[in-house]
Amino acid sequence: MNSGNSPAEMLTCPMCGQRYRVGELACPRCGNVFNKGGKTRQITEEEKTAGQFDRTARSSQDTSQASVMFQIEGHNLILPIGERIIVGRVSNIPGDSEPDVDLAPYGADEKGVSRQHLQIRYQGFKTYAADLGSSNGTWLNGQRLAAQTEHLLHDGDELRLGRLKVTVKL
Repeated sequence: MNSGNSPAEMLTCPMCGQRYRVGELACPRCGNVFNKGGKTRQITEEEKTAGQFDRTARSSQDTSQASVMFQIEGHNLILPIGERIIVGRVSNIPGDSEPDVDLAPYGADEKGVSRQHLQIRYQGFKTYAADLGSSNGTWLNGQRLAAQTEHLLHDGDELRLGRLKVTVKL
């Protein structure tokens, strides 16, 4: 298998032994999070064009989890793979815990997104969302979610976190 990476650019997951690229946030096989303090980054137009994040390329890999992409105001945000992902916004409160996915670049504060707003949980190729008791609520396809109750996500679903609209791509 030629992944295009030289051996020096590859590491091995300490949990399952799967090889992965330097800079990946989580193991593509077992979901082990490599750097819990990492920041989510916005993929560049070059990376999109080059197909680095092309979903069809993943079909040949042995993965136990599907990746999720949020489309927000014309931007694509790939969520890290992990057992549970917290989506929210970074605050200016010293010592406040940061979410795994920061929606601040999308106007999260002005649109009523809580610091710990939504949990995404992967179970194999199924993905679930649960509101974490946010101040301004979460809606899935127009229906308000009860706090701490998981709901199965489907490709094309619309999530609304406060007033921030997100299209889910699986």
